[in-house]
Amino acid sequence: GIGRDYLPFALVAITPAQPSTNFRFRFDSVYNLTYPDRAEMFWARPSNLPGGRGPPGPEPSVRYQDFVFISEVGGSKFSVTTELPIRMLDPHVNPNTAGFSDMNIITKVVLMDGESLLLTQYFRIKPPTGAFQKGLGNGNTVLDPGLLMRYKLSDDAYLHSRLSYAFPLGGDPSQQGQVLNYDVGVNGILYDSDRFAV
Repeated sequence: GIGRDYLPFALVAITPAQPSTNFRFRFDSVYNLTYPDRAEMFWARPSNLPGGRGPPGPEPSVRYQDFVFISEVGGSKFSVTTELPIRMLDPHVNPNTAGFSDMNIITKVVLMDGESLLLTQYFRIKPPTGAFQKGLGNGNTVLDPGLLMRYKLSDDAYLHSRLSYAFPLGGDPSQQGQVLNYDVGVNGILYDSDRFAV
């Protein structure tokens, strides 16, 4: 069936460790994101605070939806990915808005490719392409180096993980901060055939 061919790439939130050429679409819906200006990773410090250049006022919590168009180009050992997000933002205090958010450029280089284990070097650059004054970006350039791992549990199941360390450049020195990111997930085949798989 086709399920075993696509299983290494059938992930929702974790970036696949295997470089390839593909186009994907991801939808994220987040509710009750508290303190969105924390470490300036989601948006910049509010403009009504000293040194702030982000949305007009501070927020206790934010709701947003991202429509992310992902294009990856490469081979089995190296690839470059571009993520283009459209964000619909629903804050409690600041006005609702929508538009292009901060894009991501990701490179992947395979470090180890064994029968069961695949280890890939991951490097993400997040330039400030969103309107940070409206909360659609953070106004910083974020560098996020890390590792991606895929471990074959069986022919029908894989363990995936990501470990990275993001640090911003060019933000408010008293507000911006580094963030350790990690993801762990398992995916498997429930149904497989020559034309359809779940």
